[in-house]
Amino acid sequence: MARMRCPNCDTPNTDETVRGDRRDYRCRHCGEFSISGPELEDFRQRRSDAKAARFVQRDDGRRYLVPEP
Repeated sequence: MARMRCPNCDTPNTDETVRGDRRDYRCRHCGEFSISGPELEDFRQRRSDAKAARFVQRDDGRRYLVPEP
């Protein structure tokens, strides 16, 4: 587990855990959520805006931060 800024709201001291091709986050403002590897790369390369993204809950029960269409 690492500490970083939340990719969605920029809150410091957000926990990040890497699980295969997914990053799991625990932010005191946004709560618990995940970002898939390809979507995280889109956020980092600024092909998608993480601050304009939305949360969706998938069948596995996890909340994912996904880019706006």
